[in-house]
Amino acid sequence: MLTGNLTVQVNEPIVNELVDVIVKTEKRLSANEELVKEVAKKTKELENKTAVLENCCYNQNKRVDSLETVVGYLEAETIQLRNEPTQTESGDWTLTFHGTAYVGKSVNAAFHDATGIPSDVEPGCKQVTAPLPCNNHYRNSEVFDNWDRVKEVAFIVYSNYTRVGDILFDGQDSTSISWFNKSRVLFTTWKQIKTDATNYFSIEGDVRPELTRTFFINSNYNGCPEDKGWFVAVDRTNGNCPWEQNVPGFQIFQAE
Repeated sequence: MLTGNLTVQVNEPIVNELVDVIVKTEKRLSANEELVKEVAKKTKELENKTAVLENCCYNQNKRVDSLETVVGYLEAETIQLRNEPTQTESGDWTLTFHGTAYVGKSVNAAFHDATGIPSDVEPGCKQVTAPLPCNNHYRNSEVFDNWDRVKEVAFIVYSNYTRVGDILFDGQDSTSISWFNKSRVLFTTWKQIKTDATNYFSIEGDVRPELTRTFFINSNYNGCPEDKGWFVAVDRTNGNCPWEQNVPGFQIFQAE
């Protein structure tokens, strides 16, 4: 039987080195945890941005009946504009232009110089909330001729006589063309318009031999199925993209 004392000798430098390795490992693990959290946060932000982008995209099945341009000669509360029906000479607002879908006449030409508009259009073209017949565009030339009096401009989209979208513009010191500009937006039901990038935001829009896209508010081109934007008026029946082809005359597309 062996007897004696058990002794353990510790090499202090090695122990210190091991402790240092353990500490560094713990720090790295902690840093990795923070990285995982940051990745999760960025992923969530990307998902939110994707959802927003999806909401602002063209819905090829969402076609609307008409667009209205209303000008205000006096300052008006936005809430009044949004909640009250807009009629000709209603309050401080005057119906200035009414573009009607499916009539086979260019809305862009009608807006600029009344091309294609008869001298006496139907009463239904001069109002927006009642189901009265209208087979033409309507242009209030008196307002266009006195544009220097305009204070605000409301761009309103209707579907089946129900308002589905609108933008309120600052019309002061503008022309009958320049008011339709991102920098002049005061309020809109399409919330992302003021913050998201746009490659087109003008009445002139994108007009070429092969396509005619006016009153165009667009985010980006990324191939026809992935074109993203909020509003466009199409005058052609044979545009570049499937969503603007076989259109029965002037047509309007808007984001849901």
